[in-house]
Amino acid sequence: MSKIKQKVGNGHVRPGIGTKTGNIWSIADALTAKNGRPASRAEVLAEAKRQGSNLQMAATQYSRWKLSAGFTGRVSVPEVALKAAKGSEDIFVDEAESAAQKILSEPLLVRRGAALLYQVTVNNRLELTVDPKKPTRGQSAFQTDLCIFERLADGTEIPRVVLEFKSSLTTHDVLTYSAKARKHKQVYPYLRYGLIIGSENNIPGRFFTHNEALDFCAAAGTFKQARIFELFSSLLRSEIAASRKLEKVIFGRESVHVFREDVLFESGGSQVI
Repeated sequence: MSKIKQKVGNGHVRPGIGTKTGNIWSIADALTAKNGRPASRAEVLAEAKRQGSNLQMAATQYSRWKLSAGFTGRVSVPEVALKAAKGSEDIFVDEAESAAQKILSEPLLVRRGAALLYQVTVNNRLELTVDPKKPTRGQSAFQTDLCIFERLADGTEIPRVVLEFKSSLTTHDVLTYSAKARKHKQVYPYLRYGLIIGSENNIPGRFFTHNEALDFCAAAGTFKQARIFELFSSLLRSEIAASRKLEKVIFGRESVHVFREDVLFESGGSQVI
């Protein structure tokens, strides 16, 4: 089969037909023709995943395809299409879970889909209505995408860090997850809670405008596989340390004289404080 590269718009060169990279362009072309609108990143990655393609390569090739076709900004996708492509969020859950499993060791462990309590109440006989050690979704507990736990000597597992994943971020998402984080922290005051956005190149301004209780956010839209692993490794280590520090202070095992919050941004691989 021919693997001759073809020149296309905006100075970009289309990968050869029959190559792995060229297949991603073909997926994007086919989805665009089928739907009568530009294919979204989420849709292309979902189809690439179904076909067994390398997902980080697919993300890179989608960005090049989009630029070559002259599409700028975020591709607007109907809600029904977003739901169909939801599997793209799983890509980043997979990456985060893999990174966590590689860097964590006992007593730390990672759980996918774990339920955490958002309230603890008593009945009219002053008896607990839930088991704090065994949260169940639908019984004063919300499900989380990925949660890092620490197992104590008696076998109790306490949540340290929650990562929620979205392919893109709306104002409603920020409000919802911020409220969710606040509720969980009323039960677990040492918990760290944040968002990973899979299809955004930068954290949108709406996050800073509407966020109240989320501790961190990362936009991984342009990250390659090595950078994805580096992101999750660094993020998990720092947030676990922050959770442990908070626990010591909150429960009186460590005294402090000053508290302040830093604002830390990273752009293009560099930190801006």
